Parts: sequence; structure tokens; C-alpha cells
Amino acid sequence: MNFNIEIVSAPSILGLKPTGVELLGQSLIDSGLEKVLNTRGPVKHIQTLNDQYSYERDPETKCLNPKTIRDFSQSLSRTIGDTVTEIILHLFLEVTAAF
Repeated sequence: MNFNIEIVSAPSILGLKPTGVELLGQSLIDSGLEKVLNTRGPVKHIQTLNDQYSYERDPETKCLNPKTIRDFSQSLSRTIGDTVTEIILHLFLEVTAAF
């Protein structure tokens, strides 16, 4: 069976600490994931806003980078909305979590 596969890469570290886990998705891509999955086009890379990372917890929410996470999530949701226009298998390479 042939699938219409598209990869969206969104390796955010905003709710984590930058320990290298954000490099996992690119490592899979560099290892030939696109070719193995026979994707329908190039990987779509979402701007992660990782350059705005702060180690300071928000005093109100006690979370790391809540406003930047919101901005990143809104951008990601727009891309998903624009991408999911037909029956396609989407693989989202995103690493996010809040601790």
C-alpha cells in the first residue's frame, strides 16, 4: 500500500532543558527517513523559537517559556491546518514537554 506521507519537523525545547533531545528529529531525517518513507515532498521545518529560550520560570505559571510556547504552538497549529487538507499520513517530529 502506498501512503501519501509528509514530514513536519518542529523540535522545540521551550518546555524542556536544551539537552540534545531536540536534535532527534533531524537525526532521523539525516539517517534517510524521507527516503525510507517515500515522502511526497521535502520536510517542512517549523520555526521553533528556541533562540528565545529562557531558564527563568514564569512566576505565575511556574513553567518555562509559557508565552513563547504559546507562540510556537500557534505557528505549529497553522502549519498543521494548512498541511492537513487531504488524506495524508503526517509524521510530526516534535519534542516538547513541560516539567
